[in-house]
Amino acid sequence: YDFKSKTVCLKEGFIAKLRATVDTVSARSSMTAAEVQHVYGLLNFASPVLRAPTHRWYAFDKFARRVASALSSGLKRSTDDVGMWGCAKAALMEWLEFLVANKPRSPLRKKFAKDAEVYLFTDASRSGWGAVLMVDGRTFSVGGKWSDTDAHRHINELEARAVTLAAEALAEHLAGRVVRLVVDSTSVKETLTRGRAHTGALNSAISQALRSLGCALPAAVHVAYIVSELNPADNPSRGTVVNAVLIRLLAESIDKI
Repeated sequence: YDFKSKTVCLKEGFIAKLRATVDTVSARSSMTAAEVQHVYGLLNFASPVLRAPTHRWYAFDKFARRVASALSSGLKRSTDDVGMWGCAKAALMEWLEFLVANKPRSPLRKKFAKDAEVYLFTDASRSGWGAVLMVDGRTFSVGGKWSDTDAHRHINELEARAVTLAAEALAEHLAGRVVRLVVDSTSVKETLTRGRAHTGALNSAISQALRSLGCALPAAVHVAYIVSELNPADNPSRGTVVNAVLIRLLAESIDKI
């Protein structure tokens, strides 16, 4: 931690480990299962510090999880060589290069409840998406129907897609604010918080949501869960009017979300 600039970065000793890993990986087409797990551990330790956009490197994440599964099931031993997929190696190299750059970051704040200035509720149904924004004592509602392409997606992908569309539609109200994003899908809440998903389709949808949120330039975003029955975005996702009574109840207890 740099007290002067109030930023964090990785220690030089750790960066040296990452550089050595880059040299090793670039010269080889395979690694032992133990080496894969070691590298994966380094990546997962360093990425939160630098707020690395891990959703970009899904291919290596998937590869490393496959290796871990093979180890736990006894299909592979730690000393066995595992050939890396071309896309996994490319993703790994990009991930390592991002971390080696070691760009100082402002540390993530641990507590958001007392700081939240904007509350953005999103929801998806089979017919459409909806969002309700509560800011400065005002309430905004947006929503729409799914395109033919979106309509056939898994519901978790649609929930993530709703976040993307809401962030794009309400971007002007998010800029520079501490945002509490509230969803009624535990899967989407966890993957948005983690920054990547375990399936390719959901990871792609999460990537789009994170990019849209980032383009809105909020000061910070914290993701929270709410049960569907209390989510005011449920109505606009189904093409109906927002429940005014529910909005009023939420406004009175918003700091508890």
